[in-house]
Amino acid sequence: MYTLRILCRPARRRRSDMGRTGSGGRTADSSGGYRAVAERIVRRLDQGEWAVGSRLPSYRQLAREYGVSLRTLQRALAVVRAEGRVRIAGNRPAVAALGAPLESVLNDAIAFVLWDRLSMILRPGLYGPIWRGIVEGVAEAECSLVILQHPDRWVREFPAGLRHLPLRGVLLQGPFPADLLKQYEGLGLPVVLLDQPGSRFRLHSITVENHEAAFDATSRMIAGGHRQIAFVRSVVGFIRDIDPDAKERQAGFLAACRRGGLEPGQYRVFSAGFGSSSATAQELLRARPRFTAVLTAGEAHARQLAGAASAAGLSIPRDLSVVTFGSTDSPNRNWSGPRVDFAQFGRLGVEILCGRPRALQRVRIRPVWHEGDSLGPPPRRLT
Repeated sequence: MYTLRILCRPARRRRSDMGRTGSGGRTADSSGGYRAVAERIVRRLDQGEWAVGSRLPSYRQLAREYGVSLRTLQRALAVVRAEGRVRIAGNRPAVAALGAPLESVLNDAIAFVLWDRLSMILRPGLYGPIWRGIVEGVAEAECSLVILQHPDRWVREFPAGLRHLPLRGVLLQGPFPADLLKQYEGLGLPVVLLDQPGSRFRLHSITVENHEAAFDATSRMIAGGHRQIAFVRSVVGFIRDIDPDAKERQAGFLAACRRGGLEPGQYRVFSAGFGSSSATAQELLRARPRFTAVLTAGEAHARQLAGAASAAGLSIPRDLSVVTFGSTDSPNRNWSGPRVDFAQFGRLGVEILCGRPRALQRVRIRPVWHEGDSLGPPPRRLT
């Protein structure tokens, strides 16, 4: 006689069930369990273990790490999500976020990235009006403004974290290296270049009608009888190149000299960095035959030239005429030359970002001629 014995193996405990039972028989799915996991996840977010925009480990990996079920882990992440610390889409891993309070502040805000300190931007003259225009623009649009400023960081480093913020767009002020601007093309947000030509990049841009203004200023000097004319262009050290605006102004200067019938020896281009204008001014004044008129790319160069001329016993405009690009807000009304309403740059930049245009916007602001007292006839006698 055969006896049939049925051996039943106890069912294996599934991994997803492990860790459900806590002390006193309470399951981890109870209020204390998943909230404790949520607190630990938030603590790691606070410590910067997962940067904003980066993915957290998968649900299964986190569940194993904390020794809880998938259901408990999902409930914990739901708490973290409600606090705005992660974003969750479908079954994909959670993505670290800013947190509801900060995200609500930054929602639809505009980021303003500076190439220098904010204190430099607030000075009267060129940059102060741009700042004022931006402030007026964001006030009218009723949106927030976020400022990134540093003595040199943001002209060397791409702020990749901006792509994870709920921003309306980005304003860039000042000359930035070409390789950095290429990275801004892939930011995923609208970007507006202020006071820098942007034709080489897939970015919106607002700049001066440089070529036309320089051509007109040079033609005025030639029409006044000047036949020895110089142009002082700006060289920016951190981009290791000529300032983009100065390049266009140089092209306008050269075109006017050729159109005016000047020979190559009658006009010349000088380069000056923002800290080397004085040396350039002295070199220009020592040149022979002597120049009788100078167009400078900016007022800083004009001031250095005036100082060097005074030290050499020369008077402006009796011995040397100086024409310079400047701002309509410039406190110095003596300089003759093209004047630009830079506040308009800031207002238009905000307007472009608020309008979210699909096509790239290339805006050129035409300067107005300011009749100061620094342009006169050439001296009768050259020494």
